[in-house]
Amino acid sequence: MSDFIQQQGLLGMISRLRHLSDLLQREQFRIQSFVGTNLEANWYLVITLLNQHERLSVSQIAKHLNISHPATVKILGRMKLAGLVVGEIDPLDRRKQIFSLNQQAKTLLPQINRDAEILNEAL
Repeated sequence: MSDFIQQQGLLGMISRLRHLSDLLQREQFRIQSFVGTNLEANWYLVITLLNQHERLSVSQIAKHLNISHPATVKILGRMKLAGLVVGEIDPLDRRKQIFSLNQQAKTLLPQINRDAEILNEAL
């Protein structure tokens, strides 16, 4: 880190973290092109998680993935629009939504496993 960035303290660190985040996002897009998929990186995790647990609430997904509830809602909303998950109202607590994979997502599981193997071999 340059002296200037260090002199800026917390603001310099925040700027540097933002830059690293941008680099990681560009790398994610490069990897997606490499494996030939248009799935977002965090969708892989949600699909794999729901495949293991079948049905989970938004809060349960957020806890498993260690991300915020609002971020989880946003991810699931995009996945729902892409036709990968189904959300149902929890009959025991109508405030909760329970998510599961639909058939389209289940058919992607072999591809997801193949993509993971390709990426692991590339590392």
